[in-house]
Amino acid sequence: MKTKFLEVLIRRDATLAIPQTVAAWEVPLLEAAHDTVEVVGERILDRGPPETDDEFVRLGNKYGRSENEDGSKGLPFVEAVYGQHGVGRGRLAEAIKAATVAEEPVEALLGEAV
Repeated sequence: MKTKFLEVLIRRDATLAIPQTVAAWEVPLLEAAHDTVEVVGERILDRGPPETDDEFVRLGNKYGRSENEDGSKGLPFVEAVYGQHGVGRGRLAEAIKAATVAEEPVEALLGEAV
């Protein structure tokens, strides 16, 4: 299995753009956490999809929590984007599946078998 990754630019201001390469399902989290995220490229990497529960925890640790207008901490970004508990994990699983690219058998790449 292979996985789709996207090359993005996270624009902090008019002069600062931070390039990142992230799994396709991380882009909505970046968009929730930053004002401007621009997708500039795509890569298919020879990397299998992660386990959904492990990835949900990893994303929660990586992106942390949103901040409310009064300065208090809000939901973790992963829960704000995908949902809480089983619903969030189910939506994340769908996003991971959508970014997973099945490898074609060698015969399909070569045409008819010889």
